[in-house]
Amino acid sequence: MKNLTNKLDLPEPQKPGKKQDGEDTQKLFELCKAIHGDSWITREAIIEVCKCHHLFEYDFQRKPQSGLTRFGKRLSKMIGKEYCGIQLQVSNSELRRNRSQQFLFKGPVSPRIAFTQQLIREAHQKEQEAHLKSEQDKVRDFLSKEGF
Repeated sequence: MKNLTNKLDLPEPQKPGKKQDGEDTQKLFELCKAIHGDSWITREAIIEVCKCHHLFEYDFQRKPQSGLTRFGKRLSKMIGKEYCGIQLQVSNSELRRNRSQQFLFKGPVSPRIAFTQQLIREAHQKEQEAHLKSEQDKVRDFLSKEGF
C-alpha cells in the first residue's frame, strides 16, 4: 500500500485548521479596522469581534477560560504582523501579556473595509432612528392618556 501512495505523488496532508486560521486572522484584521478604525481597543473588544463573526475555533461559550487563554496566546503572536495591509500594534508591550494592553489595527482603508464601515454606519443609523421612533411613540401614548 505504501508503494501505491508514493507512486501517486500525493501532497503531504496539511494540519487541519491552518488555512482557516489564516483566513480568520485576515477577517479579524479587516473587521477590527472597519469597526474601530484608528482607535485603540482592548483585548475584550477584539474577542467580541471574534464571537460575533464566529472567527477561529475557540469555544468562548462552553470553555471560556480555555478559549480566552488560547486566543490570548494567538493575539500575542499577531502583534507586529501585517495581514491585508493592516498591522496590529500594541500600546505598551511591557504590560503583563494582553490584560491591560490597548491594540491598534493600523493601515490603509481598502475599498472592502470602506464598504464594511458604510454598512456599519447605516445599521447604526437605523438603530438610532428606530429607538427615536420608539421614544416618540411612548411620549405620544403618554400624552394621549393624560388628555393632551
